[in-house]
Amino acid sequence: GTGCGKGRQIAAVIADNMAQGRVRALWLSRNDALLEDARRDWTAIGGDAHDIVSLSSWKQDEAIRLDRGVLFTTYATLRQPAR
Repeated sequence: GTGCGKGRQIAAVIADNMAQGRVRALWLSRNDALLEDARRDWTAIGGDAHDIVSLSSWKQDEAIRLDRGVLFTTYATLRQPAR
């Protein structure tokens, strides 16, 4: 349900992985409107809001260049054949 801390748990798992040297992550969510919630949860545990980048920042056929950070996308975006 809403408000039970799922976002903070996701952020904490990603932060733990980054602390172990895995510096890229994928954050899947239900819709794009939850991007700001993800950023809020990420900054609440000490991350920088700019670490989370939406997949919509890239054009559909453009290569994703993200050396470090969290790529935020939705399940619906992943279902698109060109993505």
